[in-house]
Amino acid sequence: MSAETELVQALREENERLRRRVEEIEHNYGLLERLLEALPDGIGMADTTGTILYTNAALRARLTPHTAIRETLIHDTQQTTTDTLTDLIRNVSGDGNWTGVLTHTRQDGSTFDEQVMAFDIEDNTQQPYAVGVLVRDVSNILQLDANLRRTQAILRALIEHAPAGIYIKDADGRYIIANQRWLSAAHLEARQVLGKRERDFLPTDLLAREMKEEEYVIRTGNALITEHPALLSDTSSVTYLTCKFPVPTIAEGNTVTAGIWFDISERKRMEEELRHYKDELERRVEQQTAELRRAHQELFFHVENSPLAVIEWDHNHRLRRWSSQAEDFFGWTAEEVLGKTWEEFDLDYHEDRDMVLLVAQELLDGTLPRAVNRNRNITKDGSVIWCEWYNSVLRNEAGQIVSVLSLVQNVTNEVEARLALEEWSYTLGERVHERTAELEDEIEERRRTESALRESESLYRLLSENSRDMICLHDSAGIYIFVSNAVTDLLGYTPIELIGRSPYELFFEEDIERIRRLSHEPSLQGSLDNVIEYRIRRKDGTYTWFETQTRPVHDSNGNVAYLQTTSRDVSQRKRTEAELQARTRELSLLNAELARANRMKDEFLANMSHELRTPLNAILGISEAMREMIYGPLSERQSELLATVHSSGKHLLGLINEILDLAKIGAGRSDLELAPVSMMRLCKESLQFVRQSAYKKRLQIVEQIDPAVQTIVADERRLRQMLVNLLSNAVKFTPEGGRIGLEVRADQDQQRITITVWDTGIGISPEDQQQIFEPFVQLKSGLNRRYEGTGLGLALVARLTELHGGSVSVKSAINQGSRFIITLPWATPDNSPVAIEASEMGASQARLPAAATREGASVLLVDDNEVTMQMLLDYLPLRGYRLSIAHNGYEALEQLQKARPDIILMDVQMPVMDGLEAMRRIRANPSFATIPIIALTALAMPGDRERCLEAGANDYLSKPVSLKKLLETIERLLSR
Repeated sequence: MSAETELVQALREENERLRRRVEEIEHNYGLLERLLEALPDGIGMADTTGTILYTNAALRARLTPHTAIRETLIHDTQQTTTDTLTDLIRNVSGDGNWTGVLTHTRQDGSTFDEQVMAFDIEDNTQQPYAVGVLVRDVSNILQLDANLRRTQAILRALIEHAPAGIYIKDADGRYIIANQRWLSAAHLEARQVLGKRERDFLPTDLLAREMKEEEYVIRTGNALITEHPALLSDTSSVTYLTCKFPVPTIAEGNTVTAGIWFDISERKRMEEELRHYKDELERRVEQQTAELRRAHQELFFHVENSPLAVIEWDHNHRLRRWSSQAEDFFGWTAEEVLGKTWEEFDLDYHEDRDMVLLVAQELLDGTLPRAVNRNRNITKDGSVIWCEWYNSVLRNEAGQIVSVLSLVQNVTNEVEARLALEEWSYTLGERVHERTAELEDEIEERRRTESALRESESLYRLLSENSRDMICLHDSAGIYIFVSNAVTDLLGYTPIELIGRSPYELFFEEDIERIRRLSHEPSLQGSLDNVIEYRIRRKDGTYTWFETQTRPVHDSNGNVAYLQTTSRDVSQRKRTEAELQARTRELSLLNAELARANRMKDEFLANMSHELRTPLNAILGISEAMREMIYGPLSERQSELLATVHSSGKHLLGLINEILDLAKIGAGRSDLELAPVSMMRLCKESLQFVRQSAYKKRLQIVEQIDPAVQTIVADERRLRQMLVNLLSNAVKFTPEGGRIGLEVRADQDQQRITITVWDTGIGISPEDQQQIFEPFVQLKSGLNRRYEGTGLGLALVARLTELHGGSVSVKSAINQGSRFIITLPWATPDNSPVAIEASEMGASQARLPAAATREGASVLLVDDNEVTMQMLLDYLPLRGYRLSIAHNGYEALEQLQKARPDIILMDVQMPVMDGLEAMRRIRANPSFATIPIIALTALAMPGDRERCLEAGANDYLSKPVSLKKLLETIERLLSR
């Protein structure tokens, strides 16, 4: 091959290589162009004069549309920006690189920021021939950066002004943040801490502790909370609660730690004070418990030493209680009569026995809730005495009558006096009746003989001489002109001794004026039938009472010529009347003494209620407030102890209420609140009350409720009280693994229901069954020492059952269990007044406004008990109320002018001026007449609520007062 051919071939191969190289370059250029077109940043190139050589899509979007690639760079905003960019390119050309941020203004007036990077593009000779431009929108980045700086400033401010000490360390353990509170707690300065580790400023003992705690936080990733004194501090009075925790970072494996220090010195001090307060509270609870025991003993002493005999008997007339006064009245001791019936020792007089049995039957079958009967009784020595029996039925919780409590007063003297008076009164009445008939006959006879008397004086004398009364004729001056022979028997004079004399010589000096004014002068004026009683002197010098009727005797001209008197000796009747008046005064004194005794009983019960409930109010109120953590948080053990205190207080309150219930029932002062009661619901609730205790002893509960018994009319609270008492006893006296049950059966024919509570427990001996329904009586078996109780539960069951018109009985055998059977009248509520009243009551209650708290309301607390005042001063302000105080009613009236309270809490028993008088005066003042008043009192006797409401209270709460109940009552009254 020739050289030319080889050259041509070489040129062809070179051309082919160049073609392939050009295609490769064009391909790569296309790829590069597509890549540049897809970038979000604007990229362009211009020559040194500013003429655009290339722009990608992102940059073209920022430029005004153009047709030629080599046009001057013109931005799509204002010309100032274009000039700036053109100057930038000219300045960069030949000078290297430039980076900056340009702010642009849009046509709508808004602005945005772009980061511009300009750089030289050199040719092969390293001479710049063009300028490259990279444009990136950094508006969001700058905004985020600004937000980050602002957030960091806020965070630093929060750390610096936080109420706790705060520090942060980096992954190398160097302190990068430490606020002033932490530095002060550590007794260090910033220059000693920031950028340094603990080993640079902590002693060896503290350093080991800090390193160990930090190693735990980093290793476990958990926070560590501990209590420490201040670092480098020589005082032990300051304690800090420290919380150290890890802070994760972006860099994997690096852990930043931080810590927060709280000064808890004050909390520690308060915890110590709380411990002292708890110890003091326990001491006071023990003291109050001892006082309650003493009060209970005094109550029992007063009941036993009442001036009335206390006797209790059951359905079989078997005596269950026989007080010392009964022993004095009747002569038999309690050991001789308890467990026996009346009939066994002839207590009742045979003529009164039928009446006594009738009253007893009406009481026991519920016809009469209470009765008073007066009858004769036979004493042990055979003598007969008159007694007045005040009988009240006692019922159990199911409303069944279990026994009758009788208060007996010996009224023999009173009855004998009354019988004597009745006998005298009857005799006197008979005599008056006889004499009236005689006088009527005599008057009629006199009318028939008046004309004959004027014609024949002898006939008049004959008639007058045969009269048992003294008949006389007087002239106008009163001188005797005729006296019948009866004067000799009546006065001892003969008629001749009196004729011609004035009767005024014989009259009792104190009676003369009355005789002249009421008898003599009216008769002279023609008045008929003037009757007067007076005293006249007998011949032997003694005085006797006469009843004299004076009539005028007219002459033919109609003038009064004579005065005719008919006199009868009434001395015996006057003596009878005097005796009657004396007996009446004696009876009045006896009745007054009886009323005084009743008042003393009421006052004793009221005072006992007040004295027992006032300290209990403090115990239950303070324990309730502490359980709500009013005085700060409690430990678990403290909560358990307070729960025990509160439960014991409730138990004591229950005992007090049971004793007062017995006293009120015995005095006939306890009334039932009858309403329709769902038996199914009541039984379920009663069983629920003891279910937990039964489960703890692994007792099986059997429930059998007759579906026919849907609703009865009864006092639901009292009925529940009876059932819970019996069920609680069943649980208490049944060994583990046994069974208890509740049965309800209906008797359609007799319209009665029976409620039976049974168990498989220890049982009751026959002798104990005779007295288990007596107050303060428990089983005599040695086993009873294992079980607590006062012996009041069954007594209340029996009395409440009787109040409901029912009865209660027991069937039991030792170690075989017991069955307590309550029988109640089955009164249905359909269309009954009780049901209608209950329905209306429910409707009225539903219309009451909902409770609403008035934030910051002012409360005036009036009470003389410092413990009660302090308790409410601690509790109510935490519920948003402002309190002012007064120690008696007089101070309360003064405080009203200053405090102007929204509501008043008024105690009733206070010195200087009591609460009742204070409420009356407040209501009498128009400026304060509408302020709500809540009466707070430890008095809980019948009538206390009514007296408080009558005095002006809007509501009444009996101590001990639940703080929650008090708060609800305040909010309800303020919301009206």
